[in-house]
Amino acid sequence: MESNRQMNDWIVRYGFLLKKRNSDKQKDKFIRTFLSDVLNIRDDIIVIEIEGKKRKYHNIYIGDVSKADKIITTYFDTPIVSFGDYSLTDTEKNKRNSLSRIAFESVVSLCIGLGIFFFLMRVFEGTLLTTVLTVFALAFFYVFNGIVKGRASSKTQVRNTSSLVLVLSLLAKYKGNKKVAFAIVDGGCTNEIGLVALKNSVKIQSKIYELDSVGANTTLIVTEASDQKSFKIHPNLERLGNAILSEKIDDVLLTRQRQEIETILEER
Repeated sequence: MESNRQMNDWIVRYGFLLKKRNSDKQKDKFIRTFLSDVLNIRDDIIVIEIEGKKRKYHNIYIGDVSKADKIITTYFDTPIVSFGDYSLTDTEKNKRNSLSRIAFESVVSLCIGLGIFFFLMRVFEGTLLTTVLTVFALAFFYVFNGIVKGRASSKTQVRNTSSLVLVLSLLAKYKGNKKVAFAIVDGGCTNEIGLVALKNSVKIQSKIYELDSVGANTTLIVTEASDQKSFKIHPNLERLGNAILSEKIDDVLLTRQRQEIETILEER
């Protein structure tokens, strides 16, 4: 009962209060909160900084990933709104869908902005026109800047809060086990820079188990990567549509999925 109450607390915290983890500010707030939750369970935790082309990224490691035989990982950042379904196997398609949505919304916003601009030109004149156009321009470019970066999706419980909560629920079981470590990586919805950094930090013979959208209400399967050392644990589906991504997660579902994951980890 206590474990279910704790899991429900995490679902509320990361599935509602911190459901958007897209901007630097949102990510920083998540990291501080997540560290606090982990420290209530164990203290072998570090945060590493990764230098990207335009921004900095952060990975959270629990246990020693450089010495562990098995590393259980998932990404903590959340996606932007995009066209089409989320493909569990085709990352390039996901990128194209996101870029298409950004391009579409950018064009629409520019058209609306021009329409408002010409309307203001007809309605106001003189000093008042200058003031109104200045205020409009500042507001428009503030909004437009957010659009070209991609609007953060609010449908993040399945992808990928469910995986975060499951990792938290496994920490106590493997506490003190030097053969198992955990990694919460950044950039999972964009360039996978955090996962790449993790792979460069582990032993050659280590196995990495990546959890993705495990809160979907279906059975889980394991997909082996070409390097034969990375395994993706995900729903038994090729893609996740809007209906699945909009689902809410609960402790009953996640407890069942955790049992599946524990079985997978024991068998491999």
